[in-house]
Amino acid sequence: MKDCWLVLSLLSTALLLTSCSGGKDNVQSSELEEQAMLEGANIKIVRSFYEYMDKQDSASLEKLISNDFALFFGSSEEPIRYDQIKPLIKEVYLAFPDYRHEVEIIFASGQYVTVKLDHIGTHKHTYMGMEPSGKKVSYKGIFIFTVEDGLITDVHGMEGDLAAVIKAQKI
Repeated sequence: MKDCWLVLSLLSTALLLTSCSGGKDNVQSSELEEQAMLEGANIKIVRSFYEYMDKQDSASLEKLISNDFALFFGSSEEPIRYDQIKPLIKEVYLAFPDYRHEVEIIFASGQYVTVKLDHIGTHKHTYMGMEPSGKKVSYKGIFIFTVEDGLITDVHGMEGDLAAVIKAQKI
């Protein structure tokens, strides 16, 4: 009879330990699911950023960025604010009416989203004093976005030089 109680006691302890560690696994699983949902939402925001830019839908684009949005190019320590880049964006899309961003790679880690993309467009109108060539241009870029509370707060990136690509085509 003692052996029976000992076996039951051991089984109860084992069951208790298993259920306790299972709860820990459930918490970790829940945290991982929340993280995956956040990262998925942040990727969607960054994709929408490029979609709205390519459609020239500035009203929708502005809903995705924070009031203190900052863009950092290359090793620049000085941020470029959205109001400063709006005229440049407009100039690019006027000179390259079919200009678009093609996402090649995109992934997220928490609040950060990294995207590698190809910028593509046909030079149909004057750009930075350069007459239209009618040629398609393409250059690469890589950017790291920070997304907080559903808004893009800053972007750090590197991309090819559009003017240099145009000049190189004339050689």
